Amino acid sequence: DEGKNVAPEAAATASSGDPAGATKGCVDGLHEWTAKGATGEWIRLDWAQAARTVHKVVLYDRANSKDQVVSGTLSFSDGSSMPVGRLQNDGQAGTVVTFPAKNIQWLRFTIDAVRAGTGNAGLGEMEVYATAD
Repeated sequence: DEGKNVAPEAAATASSGDPAGATKGCVDGLHEWTAKGATGEWIRLDWAQAARTVHKVVLYDRANSKDQVVSGTLSFSDGSSMPVGRLQNDGQAGTVVTFPAKNIQWLRFTIDAVRAGTGNAGLGEMEVYATAD
């Protein structure tokens, strides 16, 4: 059981751009988080009302093939973090990151590197799976 995608329940903030689209569940290029820059930009999801026990994040690169995140870091409210490699660049397939379940109130994805020629990095979608309560 992969659990429930709780990203739409979170409040989204970002270093730049509008992060709201990345939690809506549409990998269509119309609803995405487009950062104003590239390296160092971040998106954060907060579950202020109650912590979530999460075990998987799925990251979708932006829908165009020109801009691509090649590495990043997932940081969690419990103080842990983990590296993320190159995101799938077809705008349709997600890059799945699994880990032992963590009870968290927020998580943040930071872009560490982008492919040469990337104008605006970001995410087409971000899914966060929580175990059933």
